[in-house]
Amino acid sequence: MEFRQKRDSWPRAWKWLERFGDCGPRTIEPEHFLRIDPISGETKGLVVEIEKAVSATERHMVIKVWRALWKKMASMKYCELHADPAKSFANTPPKPRDRVWYRREVLKLVQVALAQ
Repeated sequence: MEFRQKRDSWPRAWKWLERFGDCGPRTIEPEHFLRIDPISGETKGLVVEIEKAVSATERHMVIKVWRALWKKMASMKYCELHADPAKSFANTPPKPRDRVWYRREVLKLVQVALAQ
């Protein structure tokens, strides 16, 4: 079983953001994150890729990390703070989980799993 650290957002986000690793921050545009294809009318970009591949929760976390990274780059004078391309769209958090597991259900599932 894989152990997940509680604060693993930056390494997880970097898997998606490494495509910008060799680009200057000033060359990154909002269309890299979210755009509408003029021919097909479909939405494309990093935001859509993340949601299709993983989840809305992952997308929210990646954009949140990107915005923090942008602030760090701005403090080092690599870019302008107010020019963050990810600020051109809302990063709405996904709905919280609402599933409730009752003790009896969990015990039953564990018993079935152990019996196999």
